[in-house]
Amino acid sequence: MSRAARSSSMSVAQQLHRVHSDSALSDKSKLHTASREIEIAKQWADYRKQRVLESYGQQQQEPPANPPAKSTPTPPARAASVPILTRRCSRHASSKQKLLHASVAIAKATHGFMLPYVCSICDALGATCMIAACGHYFHGSCIVRWVGSHDTCPTCHRFVDMLMPAHLTLHRPALRKSFSSFTCVRNNFFDADFDARYDVTDMLLGKGTYASVYLGREKASNALVAVKRVLKTGLKSDVENVKALEEIAVLHSLHHDNIVNLHAAFSSPAHYVLVMDHVAGGTLEDWMHTWVPGASPTDCRGTHGPKRPLSEAIVRCVLRDVVSALVYLHTIAFVVHGDIKPGNILMDTRHHHDGCVPVAKLCDFGNAIRMFPGLPLPAEVSGSFGYMAPELLCHETPLAPPTDMWSIGLVAYEALVAFTPFYPYNSCTTEAATFPPRDFKRVSASGVDFLQKLLVRDPARRMTAKEAAVHPFLQVPSCLCA
Repeated sequence: MSRAARSSSMSVAQQLHRVHSDSALSDKSKLHTASREIEIAKQWADYRKQRVLESYGQQQQEPPANPPAKSTPTPPARAASVPILTRRCSRHASSKQKLLHASVAIAKATHGFMLPYVCSICDALGATCMIAACGHYFHGSCIVRWVGSHDTCPTCHRFVDMLMPAHLTLHRPALRKSFSSFTCVRNNFFDADFDARYDVTDMLLGKGTYASVYLGREKASNALVAVKRVLKTGLKSDVENVKALEEIAVLHSLHHDNIVNLHAAFSSPAHYVLVMDHVAGGTLEDWMHTWVPGASPTDCRGTHGPKRPLSEAIVRCVLRDVVSALVYLHTIAFVVHGDIKPGNILMDTRHHHDGCVPVAKLCDFGNAIRMFPGLPLPAEVSGSFGYMAPELLCHETPLAPPTDMWSIGLVAYEALVAFTPFYPYNSCTTEAATFPPRDFKRVSASGVDFLQKLLVRDPARRMTAKEAAVHPFLQVPSCLCA
């Protein structure tokens, strides 16, 4: 018999045994161990499949009145050589495993079963589905295509924004060490299109929790711009990631003289970049600390000290601009700002037609929401604590136009008398704002009435943006000699 014939007549197990026996590093015991591990792996696969089908069948069928006794299959023995994933195991910390464990936990808590999931688009079963904000499950490949080509969820017909948390989870960037200097922008760190259109300096204009704003310049027009860099690795959850994208979407849809304009937006694996108007006059917060009483309305060169009351003429100009922006936001754009405070009101020192007075512009739409039917409202209370409406502190209602009007009332009160009407601030939920005559002796009666109609605890009785725009306090012409 030839060598080829003898080899073909040998069984697969005999050939495998012969290969192992010919190796100096293998023996019969190792061959037996490998076969044992393969057998255990097959048993575990069959056990998982049986448990999956049982748990899914329990959810699809109505439970009988007297369910028969059912024996739970005993799990097979675990091979000693199979590594058990622990908290210290690097593979246990992989993002895909954490995502799968989180999806399983959510499904078990909301639907009572673990696996499998039914994709709402392709109706297929699978263990790799993502849970959307509306509670439905989708395969990763399906949700990517659906978000790009449809406007609503395939199951509940809500806006596609309901699917964004799951969609963003699929594209979350891996954690990486961030660069310590912003000068990496000059080395095409963000985007080639960004480098071709803008230059960025090292001058820091402002800094937040996960964002920094730098001074930049547009190459074509040589105009100054503000470049906001949002570090993606600083966004610790899908909620924060959605808020960063929502700010870009909101700013892209707005166009008003008293709102900071968005010129362009870029994205890289590590950052979101927003290019916006540059306002050189500082914030209203800076003016309350540095404005010198009796000086020109555009003179803000005093030393930084304690808060001082601003003149009524300057406050009136600021409020007129901010209220005009709120009328546009609430009635035309259907947007709630959600974080109005002196630090988010920029002061532009350009000339008006009626004299040399500052122009106020709203900025920082990181907490803004769009008031469209079907869009989810934020579950968490957000904003600056000292300017939040009482209904938000009491968790009675979500963000709405009246919450912005309460905040602008506090800004006006603080700008006119240099202190807040509530101390501690959470007393605003039980106490009414006071207007001591000694502190308001330089404020006109129409100014006090303006504040009283804004600082009302009941949001239904609070003055709206349209009503504030025609209030007598804002109808007084601005005076040049502020």
